[in-house]
Amino acid sequence: DSIVLFQDYHLTLAPGFLRRARPTQTIFHFTHSSFCGPRGMQRLPDPIPRRVIEGMLGADLLGFHVTPWVHGFLDSCDTIGAEVDRGAGLVTYEGRKTWVREYPIPIDPDDLTERARDDEALKWARRFDAHTAGPLIVRADRTEPSKNIVRGFEAFGALLDRREDLRGRARFVACIYPSRHTMEEYRRYTERIEAVVKEVNERHPDSIELFLEDNYNRTVGALLKYDVLLVNPIMDGMNLVSKEGPTVNERDGALVLSAGAGSFEELGDVAIEIEDALDVEATAAALERALDMPHAERSRRAGELRERVRAHTPSDWIESQLEDLVRVQKGAEPATSPC
Repeated sequence: DSIVLFQDYHLTLAPGFLRRARPTQTIFHFTHSSFCGPRGMQRLPDPIPRRVIEGMLGADLLGFHVTPWVHGFLDSCDTIGAEVDRGAGLVTYEGRKTWVREYPIPIDPDDLTERARDDEALKWARRFDAHTAGPLIVRADRTEPSKNIVRGFEAFGALLDRREDLRGRARFVACIYPSRHTMEEYRRYTERIEAVVKEVNERHPDSIELFLEDNYNRTVGALLKYDVLLVNPIMDGMNLVSKEGPTVNERDGALVLSAGAGSFEELGDVAIEIEDALDVEATAAALERALDMPHAERSRRAGELRERVRAHTPSDWIESQLEDLVRVQKGAEPATSPC
């Protein structure tokens, strides 16, 4: 009578394995990444797409962060001949039912606010203050190609190329840490990041300060002091930096957010949108709008961002999943409404 929870995309096959071993087990799987849907899945060789979907359908309940990833999964179920009821958020396949729901993951704002009071974080915040004559742009990411870091730096360089008033004043602080460096593609991407920073700094000396080591206090110190937070992934599951920044920021900083971020569904209407994260000029224009935004408007948006981020806690997130899973175990539908 136990319930089993699998977390993330590397365990997509696990519900199917467990289902075959324990046909009556109550199983949940949550995907923390984005879910691309058939267009992306079809780029994988057979039989991987079908195996992934069938493996996930071994669960009684599936969770994703936001509606687009739910829809991507349901569309993929269509491709293997499953019966999909989008109104109910229900997939029937080989005589079994799987409920599909969104559970947007929150941050712990109280814990983060407490950590922002750390002496080391405050020391870094004072350093960034002292070394910046004008507006401060910040980003915090892993060196992950999907995070689109290179184009963010290219956009900042393009903005300085055309805005003489920002040269020598605006600075870009990037707190980035290496990810998956056992893979050559990731090592090459880090090299591209370093190369583009060098190119921009050659045109506009000392405009970008790049940190390539994981230092949480330094990152929090930067988040405290940004005027603009750039979050421009091509696509990701949620992106918690876009929630962490507004929570601790002391300057009513603006959030520049690409539509491919999972958090865009929650925060997009009060952020400054990058519609196409692959468009460097569009990213530069979004940065420019953020820097030129009147303080009253920036303050209004920052307040709204803080309220939305603080509306839910990690306890709310996990408890809603457990409640739904217990209901499914008893033969009822989840309490969480379908997308």
